[in-house]
Amino acid sequence: MQSNCVEIFDRAVPAGTAFLYAVPNGGRRDGLTGAILKAEGVRAGVADLVLMLPRGRSVYIEMKVGGGQSISGVKVAKGYQSDTQQGFQATVEALGFRYVICRSEAEFEALLIEEGVPLRFRTHVAARSSAKPRSSSAEMS
Repeated sequence: MQSNCVEIFDRAVPAGTAFLYAVPNGGRRDGLTGAILKAEGVRAGVADLVLMLPRGRSVYIEMKVGGGQSISGVKVAKGYQSDTQQGFQATVEALGFRYVICRSEAEFEALLIEEGVPLRFRTHVAARSSAKPRSSSAEMS
């Protein structure tokens, strides 16, 4: 799902109007690589994507797949935030930034629209759905 959202962004958002990048915190690593990355500043719980917007605004986006869905053919449990992800969310919000949880491409596209990101076109995913990204700090899932 994350790669689909990045593709939507890359195809629909005019260059220079917003910037989206991934934080490669996940994946399996050997102990030495993990230690090096930790020393270089990799932090547990950091959101999957960061959306940079005009006037110094940023949105931190955690991608969560709902229960019963699969990623690359691997079935995943319900997408709940870990304790470290909840801690990161609290830090982000305390510093005045927005943190959202997106569970679908429709929610991601709705976020772009909500934030006023100009789109060359809409995939109509958001239009067909009542999808809204979740940004409540009280939400745990």
